[in-house]
Amino acid sequence: MKIALVTSEFVHTKDGGLANYTYRLAKYLIEFGHDVKVIVNDSIDRVSNYDDIELHQVQIDYSKIYQKKWFGLVPSKSSNYKLFDARSKQINSYLSQFELDMVQYAHLGGLGKYRLPNVSCVIRISSSTRSCFEMGGYGESKEEMEQQERIEFEAFKSADSVFGPSKMMAAITQSATGVPVTVIETPYQNKKSNLDTSVFENIGTNNYVLFFGSLVRLKGVETIASILEPLLTENPDLHYVFVGKSMLRPNGEEMADYIRSVAGENVDRVHLIGKLGQEKLKPIIANAKVVTLPSLIDNFPNTCIESMAFGKLVIGTRSNGFEQLIDSGENGYLIDAACSDQLLGAISKVLKLSEDEIQKMGKKSKDRIEQLKPSIAVKELVEYYKEVIKNK
Repeated sequence: MKIALVTSEFVHTKDGGLANYTYRLAKYLIEFGHDVKVIVNDSIDRVSNYDDIELHQVQIDYSKIYQKKWFGLVPSKSSNYKLFDARSKQINSYLSQFELDMVQYAHLGGLGKYRLPNVSCVIRISSSTRSCFEMGGYGESKEEMEQQERIEFEAFKSADSVFGPSKMMAAITQSATGVPVTVIETPYQNKKSNLDTSVFENIGTNNYVLFFGSLVRLKGVETIASILEPLLTENPDLHYVFVGKSMLRPNGEEMADYIRSVAGENVDRVHLIGKLGQEKLKPIIANAKVVTLPSLIDNFPNTCIESMAFGKLVIGTRSNGFEQLIDSGENGYLIDAACSDQLLGAISKVLKLSEDEIQKMGKKSKDRIEQLKPSIAVKELVEYYKEVIKNK
């Protein structure tokens, strides 16, 4: 099958969930014999081979969207929608040169609004723009959020089908748009690779609790910050490790600075490492006592999947995609979002488990991720593609 994966993020420049998902899916599809192209909007025009993936970077011309002022070009009031609209037009114009059986669009920014009329297309949901904004977002204004949501809804309604990995996110999208959403879980396989243990070794201990992902309110980092002082005071040999890019809090303060400020006398046992590639991150995941991912809202978190693949116990949040992965008390723990008392209690519970109990729960954690192996999950996705093509 000839497939194009159209995305706004890819691992050549980004390290987020969408970028890593697209990379892995492309690799899996290629391994199963499909002809795959990854198309990503970028600041340059270039076609290259990225780890045996045919990568097309498409430069978007935004010049007509900006208003001319005496001091240069600035966005107009409604530019967010226009930027996304222009991007979808140019991406799909570029896409029209290829002979394709299926186009899969990332939903973010409405890339599929101007989908090719003669080629079957699906859109994969990776979040809810409005829900993310309401839970703290990534610094966008309400107007910017509404404009992005508007074009995403237009794209949903133009697609042949919409799918996503999370039952919760599927329900949110269906309710908001009236568009049916199929649930197909994300494929994942924890492949052996050349690991770099240098950053892990610099931590100096394997007695630590881990968070990794963007350091932002949306991911529950403020909930973690609120328990650092009592947790580390109660456990004088325990450390807390944060891996990920520090984002701004609503008051403009760097989240990393806020974490340091609330750690009190225990700040020397708080490690703020910044973004890492997979080869340096994996050893840190593999050696953690427990992984805390108390997101306020999440889809079907790659961070949770990656942790469970190592047999780690994850503390996630209810009413999120975590509930599809974690059976609380069996292979991890679920808490209410933004509940610091429950987070502290769950960490304390894990720290008191015997090694035998941790091993048994960790096996169940790994077994759940085995259900996502490509031979199962990619096969399901390809069958879905075929059904969409047949019904077009």
